[in-house]
Amino acid sequence: MRSPERITQRNVAKRAGVSQATVATLLNGRRDLLALETAARIDAAIADLGYRPNRFAQALRTRKSMVIAC
Repeated sequence: MRSPERITQRNVAKRAGVSQATVATLLNGRRDLLALETAARIDAAIADLGYRPNRFAQALRTRKSMVIAC
């Protein structure tokens, strides 16, 4: 049995008709840099595809896992 394909920023960008960098801009909280229509298209693509950020990738990038160890 194959696991379902992961939804990536690239998938969201393709669905919204924008670049991956534009999707990253929105996801990084810089919505103010985007036109309202563009942000709305990205939001709709995120909702349609069910995109969720990959927490492992974020932890590697930021060097913060947000996990409390015992």
